[in-house]
Amino acid sequence: MSHTAVLSLISRAAEGGGSGGGLLLGLEGMLVVFAGLVLLALFLPALRKMLERTTEPEAAQQPRGETTPVPPSDEEIAAVVCALHSHLAQIEQMERLHLTWGMYDKPYKPWRLAGRAEFMMGRQGVQARPRKRS
Repeated sequence: MSHTAVLSLISRAAEGGGSGGGLLLGLEGMLVVFAGLVLLALFLPALRKMLERTTEPEAAQQPRGETTPVPPSDEEIAAVVCALHSHLAQIEQMERLHLTWGMYDKPYKPWRLAGRAEFMMGRQGVQARPRKRS
């Protein structure tokens, strides 16, 4: 189909009213969306170049590769060791707690309650005992 045939089809659908107006509205919406995407695709690389130009002076002020690493002080080393010890102790405590929980039987398991109910159903009811009165 040529472009003129498509345009004539759209114009006839728009003039006729009914569902043709929806077709025209849909095509206009698609045209707007694709035009926006094309503009965005063209604008993003230009925006990146503009941002790189504005950040270059700041990067040029800092010398590259000329900094020497500063060794950590004794206080910093002690702080790191304490933090690691605290973290590992917390993990170990959680593992011990989990093992402790696993050792104990949970009081209300559904299978255990079902077994008790069956046992109770099999027992005889409470029998009346004669009382001795003196």
